[in-house]
Amino acid sequence: MNSLKLHPLALLKPIVSSAGLIIALTAGLLIILNQYPALVSLDPKYRISTSALGLICAFATSLVSPRAGLIGVMFALPLQPKLAWQIQQYFGYGRILPVHNAGLDLVAGLALGTLINGIWRRRFWRDTIAMPWPVGLAMLLVTFSAIVAIARNLKQTSSFFRFDILVYNLFHLRSLDWHDDFRPLFDWAVYGCAFLFIALLVPLLKALKKREYYLFIPLIVALVMAAIVGIRQSLYGIGFTAVQMLFRSESFGFMALGFQDDIHSFAGQMLIGAIGLWGLIYWSKNLPLRVALVLGVIPLSWVALFLSKSKATFALALLTQLLVLLCWLNRHRQYFWPIVLGCVATLFIFLLGGLFFSESWLAFIKSSLQLAGVRDLAAFNLALSYRPEVYAAGLKMFSLFPIFGMGQGEYYRQSANHDLTHSFFLSIQQNGENGHNYFLHTLVETGLVGGIVFGILLIYPIVLTQNRRALIPAAIGLGAILIGNIFAHSLLVRETLLIAASMLALMYVYAEAENDSFTLSTNESINEKPSRALKGLASASLCAGLGVLAVVIGIMTYSAQAQFPFTVDTQCYKNRPVDPDGWTAGLFELPLTDDVTSVTIHLKPNQLILDQRPLAMQFSLRDLNSTLLSSQSFSLTQAGPRSFTMEVPADSLLKRSQKILSVTLERCFIPRNLGINEDSRRLGVQIEGIDINTD
Repeated sequence: MNSLKLHPLALLKPIVSSAGLIIALTAGLLIILNQYPALVSLDPKYRISTSALGLICAFATSLVSPRAGLIGVMFALPLQPKLAWQIQQYFGYGRILPVHNAGLDLVAGLALGTLINGIWRRRFWRDTIAMPWPVGLAMLLVTFSAIVAIARNLKQTSSFFRFDILVYNLFHLRSLDWHDDFRPLFDWAVYGCAFLFIALLVPLLKALKKREYYLFIPLIVALVMAAIVGIRQSLYGIGFTAVQMLFRSESFGFMALGFQDDIHSFAGQMLIGAIGLWGLIYWSKNLPLRVALVLGVIPLSWVALFLSKSKATFALALLTQLLVLLCWLNRHRQYFWPIVLGCVATLFIFLLGGLFFSESWLAFIKSSLQLAGVRDLAAFNLALSYRPEVYAAGLKMFSLFPIFGMGQGEYYRQSANHDLTHSFFLSIQQNGENGHNYFLHTLVETGLVGGIVFGILLIYPIVLTQNRRALIPAAIGLGAILIGNIFAHSLLVRETLLIAASMLALMYVYAEAENDSFTLSTNESINEKPSRALKGLASASLCAGLGVLAVVIGIMTYSAQAQFPFTVDTQCYKNRPVDPDGWTAGLFELPLTDDVTSVTIHLKPNQLILDQRPLAMQFSLRDLNSTLLSSQSFSLTQAGPRSFTMEVPADSLLKRSQKILSVTLERCFIPRNLGINEDSRRLGVQIEGIDINTD
């Protein structure tokens, strides 16, 4: 008996795999169920949405043949983001509703069809779907992080948790805005579908010969289509608005987008063709295919990558190509690889210093740039499209929660807080944005624990596989996708994330073929049954771990009540004009001329009727220098129309200067969090009218 395989930690691996698989299946099921409210509310001018179309096609195809379903999904993933738009441009048919992240429905349809096909053919379930334990561990981490993030968000907006509201948001995932309290649910569903995709592909690819072709050939066809469409866009500006045609159009035509939403996403996709196919060329023995890739697909991808006008991605692609060529030419030299590993380790330590010593590290970078002759740091920041400013903000955010991170999906939401980021571009101009570096973005959200778990997820198949040459096609394809996320965010286009998941699944296939340490196999469970003591120890360890996890969640949630930046709802107190329906935010400012003597604000009764909690209000009168002239406090304690009058002090009238009346509320409320509708605005009070009296 192999005692190593019956170690309690080994017994925990199938438990982690099973738990992760159940969660991922739940996410896939929710994506399917989200189609019902979406189709019920579909605008009559549309026949179907891209998400529903993908779901139906993937399900029908995989129900007959999971292999055919896989081929169809790999072909459709690169085309999904702007599929409806391109169909309208080229064929004139505009009755397909474009839906973002429709690739999730492709995977959900593939999963449903494959599982039913397996049941119909009476396959053992592990031959249909199997999740490696590192993938299950990552799924558990994302779930934990999403729970913490939602709990913090609800505390931040002074909202109460209600189970019916959770269910409502689970069935309306795509309508969740970036700043919504339940937005982490959508990220959770995205990762759930990505990990579900891996769990489907591992047994499916394992049963196939020349499995690389099932992933790469349909992907290559789609990349060629996207490149051709992108090149035509660059030449003729097909489908572009006047503003889009002006973007970097001074040379080499218009920008190229292909089937993507922005230049960086398209450039990241073209990296798969420009760099990611070299591994397939190395692996394949098919001479016509290798010639077609070298003379056709790869040059075409480089042209499209250049025309995307994503300068940083193109420069990174050139640098990567040169480094790969250098490594290949010097791979047999004695000291080459130690030097390479030393340089990588030095760079890693340098970047790690930026995480733990952000202030001094940033000061060192600034002084180094100045020594290099870069005197105008603001111009340097602008030339790099504010990347240095965004990265510095990311490091500051990471330094507050370095262990577990700020929570899944929190980067966009919390980066809108200028007191947190000190970035005018990120917080004021953009009102929150992504990190423009997916690795830093993920590290801020999940912390060092997340970095370790995702690191295990990526490295595990490489460590376990002895024949690492077999990993080259998938590893280079995955590496090409990751390169596109150093100065950009192509993985935030979730179809690209799913393509990356397929590459990772291919790597796990080879690792599993050589090593059975993912879970106990069927034969081991029959012939080498673990003792009751070991089973009990494994169960006790799992229960203890879950208990510790629950305690950590409780502590993190409770401590966030008084911990910056979760103490203030940033979106509530961002001044905005009164909405057309009369609602204000938590801060409302009214400019007054120099002859105003008093202001009366008439409120509708809806605030307390909807929220049903007393609300404190602070009226402040300031001059243009922000000097406080007068203030009054009011309180809404019961429903009904109310009027509040603010008198301008007599001594202020003598100065004859302009003033600003500010109304600051104790909190906002969010209709979506109360189950009223899908309105996710931060609402304060509803103004019926304003009377301004002058002398």
